[in-house]
Amino acid sequence: MKKIKNSNFPNRVKIELTFLFLNLIFYSGISGAVPAPENLARGLIAYPRELGRVYLGWRLLSTDYSEEGFNIFRSMQSGGPYGSALNYAPITLTTNYLDTTTVAGNTYYYVVKNMAGVSSNEAKVTTAAYGDNYISIPAQLTSGYIKGPVVPGDLDGDGMLELVILETAYPDFFLNAYDMESKSRLWRVKLSTPDTNMAGGAGNHWWGPFTVWDMDGNGKAEVYGMAGDITGNDELVAFNGQTGAVIGRVPWLSRNYIQDFDTNFLGIAFWNGLPHIVGGRGTQYTGLKAGAFDKNLIKEWQWTAQGVEMASAGHYMNFLDADGDGNDEILWGSNLLDHSGVLKWTHAGNSGSHVDISDMGDYDPARSGIEVFYADCRTIYDSWKGKAEVYLVDWETNQKIWAKDWDPQAESGTGGKGRPLAHIHGGYVADVDPTPGTEIITWDDYGSIPNAYPLSQYPVPSHPRPMFVMDNKGNYLYWNSNWDKLAFQPPCQFDDDSTWEIVNGGNGYYQIADLYGSLLTSMHNVNAGIAVDLFGDFREEYIMFAQDNSAIYILSNIWVMSNKRKVTWLEDRVYRTGLARFGTGYTRANLPGGKGFNGGPLGSFQSKLSESPEVILTNFPNPFQTETEIHLTAEKEFSGREFVLQIVNLQGQVVRTIYQGSQKNRLYWDGKDDRNQRVNSGVYFIWLTGQNISIQKKILYIP
Repeated sequence: MKKIKNSNFPNRVKIELTFLFLNLIFYSGISGAVPAPENLARGLIAYPRELGRVYLGWRLLSTDYSEEGFNIFRSMQSGGPYGSALNYAPITLTTNYLDTTTVAGNTYYYVVKNMAGVSSNEAKVTTAAYGDNYISIPAQLTSGYIKGPVVPGDLDGDGMLELVILETAYPDFFLNAYDMESKSRLWRVKLSTPDTNMAGGAGNHWWGPFTVWDMDGNGKAEVYGMAGDITGNDELVAFNGQTGAVIGRVPWLSRNYIQDFDTNFLGIAFWNGLPHIVGGRGTQYTGLKAGAFDKNLIKEWQWTAQGVEMASAGHYMNFLDADGDGNDEILWGSNLLDHSGVLKWTHAGNSGSHVDISDMGDYDPARSGIEVFYADCRTIYDSWKGKAEVYLVDWETNQKIWAKDWDPQAESGTGGKGRPLAHIHGGYVADVDPTPGTEIITWDDYGSIPNAYPLSQYPVPSHPRPMFVMDNKGNYLYWNSNWDKLAFQPPCQFDDDSTWEIVNGGNGYYQIADLYGSLLTSMHNVNAGIAVDLFGDFREEYIMFAQDNSAIYILSNIWVMSNKRKVTWLEDRVYRTGLARFGTGYTRANLPGGKGFNGGPLGSFQSKLSESPEVILTNFPNPFQTETEIHLTAEKEFSGREFVLQIVNLQGQVVRTIYQGSQKNRLYWDGKDDRNQRVNSGVYFIWLTGQNISIQKKILYIP
């Protein structure tokens, strides 16, 4: 099989084509369009695999052509020369590649180029006999420890993400910025000094919330954090993302009337086409305050709880354009605010409820509109000792869709009749099961917290924290008593199938597996962090921290080569703003919303316009058994253009050159290769190449 270069062919030919004239549509002024936080680069990453091989992955961007192809180039030195492409044909089915022509112990430099020849960042890798599925970055701590939170952002404007991580160094909190390409710390700045007499104490990260976003639109993200100390001089501080220098500070939401003022929140929401910093103070008891700030740290509004709504703000904030008007709503525990800071409704004050967990999204595909997921603990912080509940609420009406307060699969000690739920302290919403829509993964603390449910007829089980999974209708799907003592983490999209993976572990050991136990990867001597689509293809990476605080680990799923490609989730507005809230509160599973920052569907490639003539390939029949007829149509005449038509297999290898030089627009393939031998049944691609054009069409051969 021979390798065909994408160049002009020596014999000039003319193909008779059917000409179509198509109108080009500019996708500007779309409703809900907002500025993206990064001008993303290709995000090429290289990991060493077994036997000296190299895994490569890169991003697909919404500005790519729908049939965009990529070529891989390699050099033994930084900056090239890179020589010819490693792949036989442009890669159009996926955004990863396995280089098997390398030698263990060597250092290689890679770039990936699109069909226009635009190069990615350069990725460096040293090969080994045994591969590693993680990158290690030295933590460089002088004191203290890191267990997160972590927020990514492009601090230097190169289109790659850096990491900002909170460090606890008693009695102070510090922010550390790390560059993943150079594997070094960029800067370290003091954020705050907590009051050790407060409920949270010095080890509570609620006192050091932060977020990362490019608020001024210069292509480089700033870092924003709440800074305070025992004097009550609490401020919202802005830091230069490149240097860590303070570039602004204003008073933070005051402590007045707030009992648990050590609990603070920060995130990014959009309205009127611009990003805004949104924060909150308090969780329950005597008062709550929320506020919004613009890029100049000018406070735009403040909301103060004055009634039953002060009962529960939960432990983090959600931002979502629930009504589709382009402006985000703000779900803060039991309370839903619109983008102007006006309370739409509250779900607090019901029988002593306290909402630990809340999420907002389109969880049930059979219903129209947005749902809110609640886990109501009710039992240990409030005097009323009622049963805990897991339930969905209609975001617009504040009415319960369904509710569950009973575990039907409790241990045999209760006679097999089940028991009430008690103190739902954790839970996530993610699509972890093949059934339609998302599922609810949660657990209660029955038996692990004194007086969680003070009814003697329900004995303390031997497994005090069993995990259970419900579908979006409230039906129990799965129950696992063996995961009772594991530190359950937010699910992630670690592989390329349609479901999310479970992250669980404890005591330094964590594993990533599907819901029913199929293990993808695991690590020892680590503390769990967060999942982020940092670089490479559309699958998420998982950030973990060495237990001895020596390193930051970034795990990728390099052992499974994906045969899919999707636009990076960093261009999904809901997913990207979700990452910005990871600097405070309970870490959540970060689900994409399906829409880009331009307001259109993510992956629709609607922003692309080509100056090249557009060719359309069709064939019939498809699938076929003996022969398929291929037709070519185009939107305008190709004066002086030269083309070749080939058949390519899934490995990118050319198996048959069908057409090169005759004046035809009707061609045939009989399922044979260039040696006139029948090929195996399966998926193949018709590949048309020529000057400034490369198009493929999938076909199925079933002899």
